[in-house]
Amino acid sequence: MRVLHILHELYPSGAEMMIKNAYPYWKDETDGTIMATGNEEGPFAESLRQTGYAVIHVPTIGTGKKAKIRHLWAFWRYMRRHTYDVVHIHRESLAFEYALICKLTGNRKICRTVHSTFAHTGIQRAIKSVTRNLMSRCMGVQFIAISDGVAANEKRVFGITCNATIYNWCNNKEFAFIPQEEKTISKRELLAKISPRLSLQAPRILAITTVGNCADVKNHVLLLQAIALMRHKEQIRYFHVGYAEHATEDEQALVGQLGIEQQVVFAGRTQPMPYLKGADVYLMTSKYEGLSIAALEAIFTGMPVLLADVRGLNEFKDKELCNVDYFEPTAEALAGKLDAYIDRMEEGLLIPQEEQSIRAAELYDIAKQVQKYVDVYHSMISDVHHPGIQKEKKKQI
Repeated sequence: MRVLHILHELYPSGAEMMIKNAYPYWKDETDGTIMATGNEEGPFAESLRQTGYAVIHVPTIGTGKKAKIRHLWAFWRYMRRHTYDVVHIHRESLAFEYALICKLTGNRKICRTVHSTFAHTGIQRAIKSVTRNLMSRCMGVQFIAISDGVAANEKRVFGITCNATIYNWCNNKEFAFIPQEEKTISKRELLAKISPRLSLQAPRILAITTVGNCADVKNHVLLLQAIALMRHKEQIRYFHVGYAEHATEDEQALVGQLGIEQQVVFAGRTQPMPYLKGADVYLMTSKYEGLSIAALEAIFTGMPVLLADVRGLNEFKDKELCNVDYFEPTAEALAGKLDAYIDRMEEGLLIPQEEQSIRAAELYDIAKQVQKYVDVYHSMISDVHHPGIQKEKKKQI
């Protein structure tokens, strides 16, 4: 079956990584095309092509209402010329407009994945609530949440009951359990990149890592402030994997202002696995998330994972993941937590747990989750809903 995935600019994160990793699991049943709709196609487009997808670009050129109208007109023309068995909308903005155009051009089987815990306010919340309900109740669009928390948020904020909850996934064949012996070697190698002398002090150094860009929602400022407040900050090294133009430079400037240059390493855009192998703790300070794929990758390795107690990240709280911990999202609380982690490390208590990897596979295994999407696609085409998909009364427009 032909499936069109609608995204914004294509970057190696979020939905793009999930779609890339899903390819071997659904390629025999789906013929996937990815549509980039941002101003630029995005740096991840070629990687998706090499994976096996067709990638097309219907750009949004410029900003403002006129740019959106021109883009939607180009989208209309494209959809008039092409037919898909399923249109899968991943983009939050313009989701209603895309769905409406698809319906009017004969592409009537549409699903919409909600990728985060959106909390629009004021008139924007009212508009999103109306358009979501129109999509769900009048246009027959299937709403899919990436987590239990996202499904609950859609119900509470917008009055939408999602048709299914299909958990995010990562490539858990790559991000598998890493035993302590391997982590000890990798940690020394990681610290040696800073200084051979520091590598010799590895048992006394708490290595932490984050993976992701420097967007404001990632709240890395909180972590940098916490490091500056630590009692034992000379014993910590923070490796930041990821980059965002201007925002990374702002964080680097803040590191200088806080006087913690020796504690922070900006690794840039690179493969996260060497840093997950070498770090004692994976950390996320986000203000909110959907169901973080970066956190999933760390959880699958069995390593200690420390998360801000905020919506989206607290999704993992009741999942019986034995090496996941939380902190109140203040610099003072995080500083105290990191100092306590140094004590735990020196006592030999900060180690990976294979039990966590096993439990994560039970919940988030890529093959199981991808198959759920394939089942949804088939049920939409046949109009027979598989178990777990709520049957909704539909009106055709």
